[in-house]
Amino acid sequence: MKPKEKSCKVCSKPFKPFKSTALVCSYQCAIKYAKRKEKAKKQKVRDNVVKYSKLMAEAKAAFQKWVRKRDDHLPCISCGKLTAEQWDGGHYRKAEIYRGLIFHEWNVHKQCSYCNRYLHGAEVEYRKGLIERIGLEKVELLEQEANQTRQRKWSREELVEIRDEFKQRLKLIK
Repeated sequence: MKPKEKSCKVCSKPFKPFKSTALVCSYQCAIKYAKRKEKAKKQKVRDNVVKYSKLMAEAKAAFQKWVRKRDDHLPCISCGKLTAEQWDGGHYRKAEIYRGLIFHEWNVHKQCSYCNRYLHGAEVEYRKGLIERIGLEKVELLEQEANQTRQRKWSREELVEIRDEFKQRLKLIK
């Protein structure tokens, strides 16, 4: 039984396929079809990367807003200033290095931009302030967890959950 006449996926001309699975009418169309498929595959990968980075940015933004609101009445964790031009959500263990602690509540506190940016987090003073706020035992647990979750990669589902959770928490604080 011979395959029925089909329409080429590239040039739309009718053709009689030599196999029932053939999608194109000629080698030239086959090359064009393969290039299109490869381009579509690369675009899909690019879209997924953009979507992941966008989800990460949204989760970070929701978390940072919540931290600033949670610590609104508190001074800078490092220097103790009550007023500053700009406040940051400073990480005790740096987010770039300790990826598993990016969204950890004990790891992030309100910090003046001077301490966070120009003093690179003022780690010694930050630790002292952190011990005052959450206690030595929790700080030591945080330091252990930092080393265990250093290479953590957040899934898309986790990022969506984090974003939604901290948006909800922010509403509850307000």
